[in-house]
Amino acid sequence: MFLTSIPWPILAILGAVLTSLSLALNKRQAAHASALQVRTYYHFFAALIIGIFWALTAKSIPDYWPLYFLFGMGAAVMVVMLTMAQRISMSQTSLTEPVGQLFGIVLAAIIFSEWRLFITNQGYQLIAALILVPLLFWLLYEKSENIKKWFKLSFAYLSALAVFTIIAKKFVGTADNPAAILAFQYFGSLTITGFGVLLKKQKFYLGGKFALNGLVQASITQTTLIRSPLLLLLTTLIGLVGFKEAKQMTLKKWLGVGVALVIILLVLTSE
Repeated sequence: MFLTSIPWPILAILGAVLTSLSLALNKRQAAHASALQVRTYYHFFAALIIGIFWALTAKSIPDYWPLYFLFGMGAAVMVVMLTMAQRISMSQTSLTEPVGQLFGIVLAAIIFSEWRLFITNQGYQLIAALILVPLLFWLLYEKSENIKKWFKLSFAYLSALAVFTIIAKKFVGTADNPAAILAFQYFGSLTITGFGVLLKKQKFYLGGKFALNGLVQASITQTTLIRSPLLLLLTTLIGLVGFKEAKQMTLKKWLGVGVALVIILLVLTSE
């Protein structure tokens, strides 16, 4: 009820700022630990927060909880890839985020036979964005081992994001209490990342400060309801300025930033 009383522009700005802070914390945490450790801390506190809320509001365990649990396990693998890509370049990872959304739209058209979408004005914008994607990745490419690794991680993450976006939309209508979906999703995510930490014989406890950052990240993420162009701008700037990634930029990459902004505009205005 409280959120509905907040004007839409303020809510959009609030969502963008909080998500940007969460992603910045994710990259900062990844500088001191493995992606598995970072996401284990995040999922532990996220599962705790949402789990308590679900326990207080739910009337029963949802019928499809095993599916939510499995979805959470898959989503965790996807976000581990995002964290690894962010560690290399937060700005480039943020700029390519709409490509995953674009892949999702195309995948949905294939699965649900919605090809008529592409002969509308909205479809023409999406086709233009698709044509620009190879140019974007060419402009961002360089021969360094780090960027080659980033390309593999980014493409894997964006492809997985397209698939999981479609699955998530199907899940929304299967539970009366959305917290139930999130709770079992986080339980699944915590299980797979925790198992990964155990399998790789990494430390679970990384100190109080690391744990506090994980708690803050999980807390502010749960309050974020809206994604917007402002979010993409903020996360890109945080990467370029806050984490000093601008020093690695060349003229070719700056042109890539321009192409990415055009893709973002085409995708977001086509919705």
